[in-house]
Amino acid sequence: MFAAAARNVIHWITRLLERLDGPRVRTGQVGNTALAFAGGLIAGAAIFFSWPVDPGAIAAVSALGVFIVLLAGLAVLQFRSSLVVLMVLALLCGAALGFARSEMRSAGFDREFQTQSRAQTVSGWIETIDRASNGRPRLLIRLRGSDKPMRVRILAQPGAFRPGDSVELEAVLDRPRRAAVPGAYDSRFFFYFRAIAATGYAVTPVRHGEALDQDGWARSIAALRADIAERVTTQLDGRNGALAAALLTGQRGYLTGADQEALRASGLGHILAISGLHMALLAGGVFVFVRLLTSALTPWAGRGDTSKPAAIAALLAASVYLVLSGGAIPTQRAYIMAVIALLAVMADRRPVSRHTLAIAAIAVVMIQPEAVMGAGFQMSFAAVAALIVVAERWPGVGGGGRLRQAMAGLSMTSLVAGTATAGVAAFHFHRLAQFGLLANLLAMPVFSFVVMPLGIAALVLMPLGLEGVPLWLMGQGIGLVFLIADWVAGLPGSITPVPAAPAGIFALYAAGFGLVVLGRSLARLAGLAGLALAMMVWATAPQPDLLVTENGHLIFRGEDGWQASDRRRDRFARRVFLERRAATDPAERALGECDALGCGYPLGDGRLVRLNALEDLEEDCRRASLIIASVEVPPWLARRCAAPIIDAAGLRQHGAVVAWLDGSVIKRLRYADPNGPTRRWMS
Repeated sequence: MFAAAARNVIHWITRLLERLDGPRVRTGQVGNTALAFAGGLIAGAAIFFSWPVDPGAIAAVSALGVFIVLLAGLAVLQFRSSLVVLMVLALLCGAALGFARSEMRSAGFDREFQTQSRAQTVSGWIETIDRASNGRPRLLIRLRGSDKPMRVRILAQPGAFRPGDSVELEAVLDRPRRAAVPGAYDSRFFFYFRAIAATGYAVTPVRHGEALDQDGWARSIAALRADIAERVTTQLDGRNGALAAALLTGQRGYLTGADQEALRASGLGHILAISGLHMALLAGGVFVFVRLLTSALTPWAGRGDTSKPAAIAALLAASVYLVLSGGAIPTQRAYIMAVIALLAVMADRRPVSRHTLAIAAIAVVMIQPEAVMGAGFQMSFAAVAALIVVAERWPGVGGGGRLRQAMAGLSMTSLVAGTATAGVAAFHFHRLAQFGLLANLLAMPVFSFVVMPLGIAALVLMPLGLEGVPLWLMGQGIGLVFLIADWVAGLPGSITPVPAAPAGIFALYAAGFGLVVLGRSLARLAGLAGLALAMMVWATAPQPDLLVTENGHLIFRGEDGWQASDRRRDRFARRVFLERRAATDPAERALGECDALGCGYPLGDGRLVRLNALEDLEEDCRRASLIIASVEVPPWLARRCAAPIIDAAGLRQHGAVVAWLDGSVIKRLRYADPNGPTRRWMS
């Protein structure tokens, strides 16, 4: 019965996508309209979230109307129009829907939480505990009594409290902060869509809260995940247990920053994000095991297809793993693709194709359109798209038996996925792991054939209390993975810094990549041209020479390298700025001429002044190339000054600012919020 229902679902989806593709396009042909629609959906969401101001409900309704008109046009023209016209219509149709869906999604997260200038009472239940936050745990607390999910993130010692427990404490809270450097990671955006209304620190110990009658299932799942992570880290000490807990429950809080850095520097950081690899190993392992088991039962094997019960078991296992792992964006994408593939097996259809990728992209964007702005979504779909296309042209390695084919498949997967995600990783993290392929070739066989299968066995045996042996063996495999990661990360030149890309260049890069991977003939050539242009502009674009932090501190290039006006304050902003500049040397303390009114620093053939009072403003206006004032400068005084002025009022309203210099002349300024708080998540 279940197989028949799956067959009907797959048949309906396939028929729908084939109708979208039209009679001129074969199912699975590169560049079909289903993928064009999915690409348009992603582009529409990206355009909405990149818009400088909130488009508003009218724009969303208009976009929805455009979507309906274009969809009708697709239905009418599919039998009488060229493939190019159909693809353009599908692309525009998806873009209109993605734009409208993004407005609907962002409008549903209006915050009602009010912060205070003093400590306030926080009451709710603990969702997660991040124990690797610079040695001080960080609690994510879901607040009591709110109609919509509302969370706060607080630095606090949890004591004996665990996820799922009702708690209460006093904490100093503030709104999530804007990007420390213009163009860098903006926590307000991602916190907004996770319903994290404030962050702060506790001023009292955590205590028992009143009993809760809300979020029963969510609290039970949080407690279950915490129980599993605690049992794993109890039986496996140190970094091996921490990584095992991250792989089985998605909780990375036990991993130290040094261990995470070793994995990223070696090119193995992708194993921390539970995605297609983990889901494929889990679902595929359960599928193979159940199929072998049912095949051994001769009466069953003689009466029916053993792949059907194996697919059902794998589907159930994947669903449980989705819940236990926390359901991050890469996990959702992997789960959707696994479900479609397993349904296809039950319906006797081809399990992996471009249509599978299109359905997964459409599903994720319609559920969480904001995901398109994150590295996880971008890297995940880039890798899968490249792997699907390569798999169609490289069916396998003949000869040598199954072991050789498996090793060759892992090698090809590492090469293709690593190449496909390298540009995205460089854009977001500003560095490239030079020996990532070597690390993956050495570590992934251990991870795929030892770590994950034993982890699955440990999860299955845990309710019986028999997880000890598989967990110990899993820990030995993880230890070997860390040994490889440490060795590769320690090789000279293992990390190459990459400067930040100019605004808009990543959109060109992504469009070019999509055409190269999923296009054909002229479209692929256009994609190559787009990639080449994006890389050329990226490599040659001038980088900023000066940062003024939101608190008014300076980081600039002096005669002897990078210098900072204060090395103790704004260290995070300084680190982010230097990473985005691909600078490897730390900033030294700037040696300027200082008095009670401020400091002056040499800047090329000019002078940079940081003012603490307005008494010397007139003189500094004659001598300085740029003035940074820690006080508010009246507009009439600023207009009389020959030098550009960045004052406290501007920094409060617009955030940090970077500057491009020509000698001592300011060529361009860029603020973190150039237009002020113009989007919902900025307020």
